[in-house]
Amino acid sequence: MKDKRRYRRRFISLNVAYDMSPEQRWLESTTRDIGAGGICLITTSPIEVGKVVDIKFHIPDEQKPVKVSGKIVWNEEYKEGGGGKFYNGIQFIRIDEADRDLIGKYVDSATFLRK
Repeated sequence: MKDKRRYRRRFISLNVAYDMSPEQRWLESTTRDIGAGGICLITTSPIEVGKVVDIKFHIPDEQKPVKVSGKIVWNEEYKEGGGGKFYNGIQFIRIDEADRDLIGKYVDSATFLRK
């Protein structure tokens, strides 16, 4: 199956905060992978496909956080190790181009091991 992504993704675990509510109740999570076009967010329950999520995180060694909005485009349960986790694929729909470049450079510049 051909990957339809425009930007390369790498398996990188980053701590993120995400919010889907009008009250801005930020929740903590981690990523499974990241690229300049989106991320895969790990959660304890699936997020509805089509839902818009605000996300903020830090690229290592950068002072300013990256703040983006993305749309859930898929989700699936992670069944290894007893399950209880969900992968949520997020396509960025609102991102500053400087942040997109920063993410792209970070992903392309480092060597990461898949966990």
